[in-house]
Amino acid sequence: MEYTFHFSAGSGMEAGLSCEWLLNNARGDYASGTARGCATRRYHGLLCAQTPEGKLMLLSSMEDCVRIQGREYPLSCRLHPGTAWPEGWKLESRLKCSMDEVSRVF
Repeated sequence: MEYTFHFSAGSGMEAGLSCEWLLNNARGDYASGTARGCATRRYHGLLCAQTPEGKLMLLSSMEDCVRIQGREYPLSCRLHPGTAWPEGWKLESRLKCSMDEVSRVF
């Protein structure tokens, strides 16, 4: 199974905030977020584990960047009052997710 999201150059960050993803297993563990990488909901995170005491968010986010010839380009973003920073979403034009690739990792 494969999903591809295309964002036009002038679409803005909001275009990817409404596209959400969710990966879960039979034990109640999950990861979820938006196509832009910004957490817009309280339960968005990269690793939420089901424990006997309830759900526990173990990894809420990561700061991603690419370094090319000594210069760093952020790939992640965070929502702050009135702005989003860093502006990694500006570098994204296409997001591809293959469930076969994900299942090989886990």
